[in-house]
This record gives sequence, C-alpha cells and structure tokens, in this order.
Amino acid sequence: MAGPMISHRPSAQTGRVAAVGGYAGGVARVLRSGALSWAALMPVAQLVAYAASADSFRNGQLMVGLFALHALCWALTVWRGATVWFPVGTWILICLGAAISVAGPDTSDVAALRIVLNMCLCVGIVAGLLATQTAALALAVTLSTSVAALLILCDSAGTLWDATETAGPSRLTVYYSLLIVVYTVCSTLAVSILTTVWREVAQTADTHQRHRGRIDQRLTRDLASAELATRRSRVLHDTVINTLGAVANGSIVSDGHVVSARCRADLCAIEEIEAQRVPTTTAISDLIAYAYACALGIDAVIDDEAMLRRLIDRQPPWRRQEIVGLIGESITNAAKHSGAEQVTICVRRQPDQVIVRDLGAGTADVDMLADTLRPRARDAMALIDVESHHRRERR
Repeated sequence: MAGPMISHRPSAQTGRVAAVGGYAGGVARVLRSGALSWAALMPVAQLVAYAASADSFRNGQLMVGLFALHALCWALTVWRGATVWFPVGTWILICLGAAISVAGPDTSDVAALRIVLNMCLCVGIVAGLLATQTAALALAVTLSTSVAALLILCDSAGTLWDATETAGPSRLTVYYSLLIVVYTVCSTLAVSILTTVWREVAQTADTHQRHRGRIDQRLTRDLASAELATRRSRVLHDTVINTLGAVANGSIVSDGHVVSARCRADLCAIEEIEAQRVPTTTAISDLIAYAYACALGIDAVIDDEAMLRRLIDRQPPWRRQEIVGLIGESITNAAKHSGAEQVTICVRRQPDQVIVRDLGAGTADVDMLADTLRPRARDAMALIDVESHHRRERR
C-alpha cells in the first residue's frame, strides 16, 4: 500500500519568514547601514572640497588629523561591529575643527563657509537616521549652535587684530551662522520624521504578526482537538453500530463474550488514539523521530529533506501543521495496515506534491484509508490520492 500523494496549491495566504528581530529589526539594520554608508561617502567628498579650498582654512594639520581619525573610527566600526556613534562623534569634531580653522580675517570666503554648512547638514542627517526624533533634534541644535557660535566668536576675535575692519563679525559670517542652524535643524527634523514613521510602521507590522501567530496557534490547537475528537467519534460510532447489529441479529445472546471483547477493543483503540495521535509538531526531523517514538517499527526516509522543509515552510502555520499531520498519518497507515518496515518520502516540484511510498503487504480497503485522510486534507486545503496493489510490489 502506498501512502497518500499529497498535492496542494499555494494560496494567497502563503506566509513569509520574517527576518530575525522582525520588521523593526530589519528597519534598524537598514538605517544603520545607511548611516555607515553616509558617514563614509560624505566625509570623502568633504575632504576633497577641503583640499580644493585649503587656502581658506587655517590649522591644516588639525583638519587632516581629524579626517584620519574619522576614517579609523569608521573602519573599526565596520570591522568590530561597534556603535555607529563613534564615527559620528569624530565627524562632529571635524565640524568644530572646520569652524575654528575657517575663522579669522578671511572668514568671508564663501566656499569655506559652505563646506562647514555641508558638514553640519550631513551630521544632522546621520543623527536623524540613528536616533529618536528628540535625541536627533537635540544633537542638531547643539551642534549647529556650537558651530555658529564658534564662527561668530572667532570672526569677532579676528577683527580685533585688524584696524581696518569694523569690530564684530561680518554680515556673511552671521548669515551663514544662521543658515547652519536653520538648515541643520530642518534637515534633521525631516529625516527623523521619515525614520520615525518607518519604525512605527515596522513595529505595527511586528505586532500584527505576533497577533496573527497567536491566532494561528490557537487555530492549530482547535483543529488538532477537532481532528482527535473526530477519530474518537468514528471508533465510538463503529462500536455502537456493531453492538446494535449484534442485538438485531440475536448474536449478543449466543456470542455475548465476543461482543464484549469487541467493545473493550474499541475502547482500547480510543485510548491508543489519545496516546499515539499524530504529533502537533511541524518539524520534519520530529516527524522522522515520531516513526520510532510511537513504536511503529518503521523507518521514515526522506529523499530530499531540504526541499520538503522549504515546501512546508512556505505555508502558513495552520496549513503547515495539517500537511505534516497528513504525512505522519500516512506513516501510521503504512505501519499498521500494510506492515511495511520502511517508507520513503519524496517531493515533486511541479506541481507541489509529497509522495509517501512503502513496500508492505498492501491493503484491499483503500477507500477507508482515503476517507480517514480527507478531513485533515480538507482542513489543509490539500488534495490526496491513495493507491495500493494488494500483495504486489507497490508505489
């Protein structure tokens, strides 16, 4: 007797395997990767711009040293998996160093002020990617006001040494100081709003997935309980019918001990169903162990366990449970009805089919086995087919 050929068609409800940590964890990893990429590309562009306008800056060695420190921290972050805030901190030092270096009598150099503005904008964007909205805005306000204050103070100090200059910062310095504060805060706010919404959507999806998982588990338990009750009711039904038949034909008087023994056997069968029901696990390895654990005396051999695992993992949990249950019940049928010592489980890609074969003695009552499998197959939205060549080599 060959076990059932289970053919099922994936529905629109086919589940997805979420990444470790859920959708929120995936969003956090994407934002971290984006921040690392931004912290690598933009400082390179700013270093090129700084080299092109090196005459507009003082403290050239300080700036080169800060860029080198930033590159070292970024490499260590990628290599050791440290927090992204290390290169962000060195980037902040670059902003402050640039503000000090560009200050002085030549502060009116527009290119140098634009470089400082670009540095502050980029740091604010990274803060918006990594931190919460409140923390990102606090960092943006602190950084931009500090840089603006350094520009104004250093420019004011520079005019004190030049008798031809009016005391105080130049209008261009004040203008760019205001631009740095406004642009940095606004860009940080925009990025933080987008990332906050993205995180909230991911957390909502995770919450929905957890609720759906609990519902699927509850549905699986209910289906398993209903299936067990159905099998018990079938045995009780047979007991009642056999007893009524014995009463009708009078054999209960002459063969009462036979009828009693049959009823006791049916009650033992009900207890066996309760004790040795198909396991509720959906793991293929546990299904193989089930063939031994239930003392079936049969070996379960899977031709391609990886393919079978992928096929089952693509299904929602409630369908996954029923498909594994069908395979497990097929193994039980091969052991108890066919007397086989080994079953082979194979998978066909097109269409998606799971075939359970054995080389036992077979059975003449194929319809009975098919009827016992159909309720579970109906719950799994699967198609089954049972074939048997009695006392011949079978598939």
